[in-house]
Amino acid sequence: MKRRPANILNWSLSPSTKAMVDRVTAIGLPALIGVVLITLAVPRMAAEVRIIPADNTLEKVRSLNWDELQDAPKAEALSDAVVALEAGQSIHDRNADLYSDVAFAQLRQVDLVGIDSEAGKALLSDAIENLKAGLKRNPANSFAWARLSYALLLQNGEPTDEVLEALAWSYQTGPIMEKLLYFRTDLSLRLWPHLDFAGRDFAIEQIRFYWKIDWNHRKELMSLACRYDAAFIIQNAVVDLLEAKDLDWHYRDYMSPEGCQKQGFL
Repeated sequence: MKRRPANILNWSLSPSTKAMVDRVTAIGLPALIGVVLITLAVPRMAAEVRIIPADNTLEKVRSLNWDELQDAPKAEALSDAVVALEAGQSIHDRNADLYSDVAFAQLRQVDLVGIDSEAGKALLSDAIENLKAGLKRNPANSFAWARLSYALLLQNGEPTDEVLEALAWSYQTGPIMEKLLYFRTDLSLRLWPHLDFAGRDFAIEQIRFYWKIDWNHRKELMSLACRYDAAFIIQNAVVDLLEAKDLDWHYRDYMSPEGCQKQGFL
C-alpha cells in the first residue's frame, strides 16, 4: 500500500508545476498568515488606543483619597473612561483588571452623582457586577475585593456577611499593600465592631505598617482615628512602637477630641 504524500498540494504534479507551487506556497503562505494576523490585531489595537486616555483619567483619580471628591475629574471624564474600558473588555474579555477598573470609575461616578439618585443606584449595581465578573477571572485581586466590600456596603447600607467576607478576602489575598492602605484602613475602622478576630488582626497589622512609613502617613491614620472615634484602636495597635510619652502627645495633639478639632480632622 502506497503512503499518501505529506503535502497533498504536490501530489501527482509535474516537476515544473511542483516547483511553482513550492515557490507560491513559500511566498504566499507567510503573507497570508500575516494578513490574517493583522486583520485580527486591528480591533485589539483600536481597543488599546481607546484604553490609554481611560488609564490616564483613572490614574488621576487613584491619586486622590475617597473623601477628596471636589478634586476628582468630572462625571463626563469618568463616563468617557468607562466607555473606553468597556471597549477593551469586548476584546480582552479575560483581563480581570479591566473589569475592576470599570467598576472603580463607576464607583467614582456614584460619588459624584449621589448614591440616592437613580443614576447612582444603577451605576453602583453595574460596578458590583463588574467587580464580581473580574473576580471570577482573577480571585486573587485584593483591590477588587476591597472595592466590592465598599460597593456592597453602599448598596446595602449595613455591614452584611457579604460585605465582611469581601473585606476578609481582600486581606487574605494581599495582607499588606501600600496602595490600599488608606482605603482599606478607612473601611476596616468603619466596620470594626463587626469584624471577627482574624479581620481585626489583619487590620492591626496594616495599621502598624501604616504608622511606620512616615509622618504624613501617620497623620492620615490619626485623621481616620478622629473620623471613626478609633483613637483607642490605633493606640493599642502601635503601643510598642513608641515610648509612653510620645504616645501621650500623639493622642493629646492629634487624636483626642480637642486634638481632632485643632488639626481639622473633623
